[in-house]
Amino acid sequence: PLGGVPAPEHGFSLRHSDMCKPTGPAALKANGTNGARHATNGTAPDQADLLRTPFNNDRRPCTEEAFCRRLACALIIIPGATTTRSQRQQQQRTSARATVPKTLLCVVAAAFHLHVFGNALRCLYTGSSSASSFATLATITRLERAVFLAYAWDLLCLAAGVVPFSRARGARDILSHHVPVFVFLAIGTPLAFRLRTIEPAVDLAEGSAATARVLARINGWGFVSSLNEAIMSAQQAETLWNALRSSARRRLASLETKKNGRAALEESGDVCVFNAAPVQLAELAFKLTVFTAFPVLSTRACLEYDVVAWRWARSSGGLLGAVLRFLGSLVIVRTFAWRAFILTQYPSMAQRTFAKIGRFVAKQKKRAD
Repeated sequence: PLGGVPAPEHGFSLRHSDMCKPTGPAALKANGTNGARHATNGTAPDQADLLRTPFNNDRRPCTEEAFCRRLACALIIIPGATTTRSQRQQQQRTSARATVPKTLLCVVAAAFHLHVFGNALRCLYTGSSSASSFATLATITRLERAVFLAYAWDLLCLAAGVVPFSRARGARDILSHHVPVFVFLAIGTPLAFRLRTIEPAVDLAEGSAATARVLARINGWGFVSSLNEAIMSAQQAETLWNALRSSARRRLASLETKKNGRAALEESGDVCVFNAAPVQLAELAFKLTVFTAFPVLSTRACLEYDVVAWRWARSSGGLLGAVLRFLGSLVIVRTFAWRAFILTQYPSMAQRTFAKIGRFVAKQKKRAD
């Protein structure tokens, strides 16, 4: 009836008969015990004395509900008798990691990154359509604004002690990716705000719709990977939510006061949508595509812009002036920095993702066997 509660460490038991003894002054007189006798002779008090508190100082029949209520009082009075220190520390770590606000932070992060993915698709569509240069540049600006909001929210999650991505090993993994992106956004600020005195490519982009569409494809292929980040944030939110449900089930099971509610929670089980095996495999496959195919398409668009920008710079002066004008464009600096980031980071990321896929498939085969 105690639901698997460990035996106490103080030499007495939590038997149902002891818990159902009448309490109050009459019981004290009948037992002939009081706190002073225990203090003087050093004998251990019996269970009825310990449970004689303002919480249960009555003589009502000990129903099962009253018994569970008194058991809860015993757990409050002598917690060391029912749980070990390591168990309490584990419960504290779980409750500290899984809270409703932290779960909501991950949910909002998933929504922000899904918004970035939608804007990236819109940039890709605009880059392959016949949209005007002004409409295309407006689409690019919306995408970069969405990226800034999503990545700033990720940093807020880290400040709150939450790693918003399920596959991130820690804050260092996120910062090593997000900080360069913030640098890219800062470099592209003059183009976004049409600062012609700082960015000479503003006239080039506004005067040629084809050039603006090339820039849209560069950004679109660069940030379409946000779908992967949205899935990882959703996986993390689902994991934290399941931890909250498990903690609630443990509390209900320990108190044994609401059997119907406890049974409903146990029967429902954990939510497993984004952490399901097919979704995880699809997410890993998409991640591998992000580190292999998408960089190739983005680099191709960068080379197209290099050709257009060089022709534009060469048409207004000699070779030295053309080189200075070409390299003086922050858009060119940004595209070169983006390609350097791809060459230095993406091969190792693709290798690690391929290894993750291999381990995941092997784990699923082992479970099936």
